[in-house]
Amino acid sequence: MNKTFPIPPSGIQLVAFDLDGTLMDSHGELPNRAVDAFAAAHNAGVQLSITTGRNACSIIPLSKFLPVTGPHVASGGSLVCGNGGRPIYARHGLNIDMAQQVVRICRRWKLTIFFHGSSHILVENPGIYLTQADLPSFPGHPRPCEDILAGLRFKPLKITVYGAGDSLRAARTELEQRNLDFTMTHSDADDIEITPPGVNKGTALREVSTVTGISLEHIMVIGDSPNDLPMFAEAGLAIAVDNAAPEVKQAANRVVPSNDEGGVLWAIQHLALSPTPIL
Repeated sequence: MNKTFPIPPSGIQLVAFDLDGTLMDSHGELPNRAVDAFAAAHNAGVQLSITTGRNACSIIPLSKFLPVTGPHVASGGSLVCGNGGRPIYARHGLNIDMAQQVVRICRRWKLTIFFHGSSHILVENPGIYLTQADLPSFPGHPRPCEDILAGLRFKPLKITVYGAGDSLRAARTELEQRNLDFTMTHSDADDIEITPPGVNKGTALREVSTVTGISLEHIMVIGDSPNDLPMFAEAGLAIAVDNAAPEVKQAANRVVPSNDEGGVLWAIQHLALSPTPIL
C-alpha cells in the first residue's frame, strides 16, 4: 500500500476507530449519517481504518457500504487486512498448545469459549452468548462445538471467554498465575480476550502505519474499552467516547460525545476535518 498521502489542515491523516461501544450505538447499529461523514473524510484525503476485537468477517460487509480505506485491524490486533479481508498484511496466531491450556482452565469454570479464525468462529458452551453474537452487525454465525479442541486445524487469532461474576474472576486469576505466554485484556466486565504474545491493537496500529506510510503522530484513534488502551499509547491523538470506561477516558487526549450520540462522527467532523491544526 505505502502511498504518499497529503497532510490535511488538521494534521490527521488517518482515523482508526473501534466498532462496539464506539462507532456502533448501544443497539449495535451504525449511527445516522455515518456514510456521509465517512465520505466527507474520504474526499478530504483522510484515511479510515476499523480496529475491532471482532474477526474479519465483520469488516467485510461494513467496508462494502462505508467509504473506508483500510487497512483494518481484526481479532484484537491479530489480523491486519484490506477491505475484503484481503490482502492480509499481518497475521498472528496462538500456539495450539497454549490454546489447549486456556480451554482446560476455562472449562473448569464452565465459561463460554470462542475461537477466532480469519473467516469463521467456533464456540463451546455458548449459553446466552451465542444469542448476543448472532446479530446483523456480527455476521458470520459462530459454529457451536461440543469440544472446541477436537480436530482443531488452525492457530486461533484470538480467544474470547465469557462468563459472569466469581467464575470469570477465578479463571482470570488462574490464567494470570499460570504466567502463560499470551496477551490478556478485556472489552467488558464479563469477558477475557486472549491474543498471541505481544499482540494488541497498539502493535496492529504500528503495522497499519507501516503499510500506509502514515506516521503514528498523524493518526487519531477512537475507542471505549481497555483493549483500546494500547492503541491510545501509540497514536498522535487518542479520543474516548463519553460512554468509555473510566480508565480509557483518563488515558484519552479528549472525550467526545457517546456512541449513542454519534461520537465518532463528531470527532471526524470537528477534529479530523478541522480547517486548523489539531496535532
